[in-house]
Amino acid sequence: MEGAVQGAGPGDRPEPEVLALVAAGKGVCPTCARAAHNYARPDIVPVPFRDAPVVEYGLLRSATGNTPKVRAFVRTVLETAGI
Repeated sequence: MEGAVQGAGPGDRPEPEVLALVAAGKGVCPTCARAAHNYARPDIVPVPFRDAPVVEYGLLRSATGNTPKVRAFVRTVLETAGI
């Protein structure tokens, strides 16, 4: 829903401690493909989910930041993205 406040969801940046545990063979960490690319390490291999829903992105703003400039920026982003 456009403009609705969304609940907390998975982040796109795994914490270094989590990556160290994964590299040590002590766990796995679901993440988005962009994070796997941006935080690539030689001791960790990304394994894509082929049957999972696509991760959707959104914009964050302060709770009191619904200003005309912010609304114009959001409109521009949505138009540029074709949404």
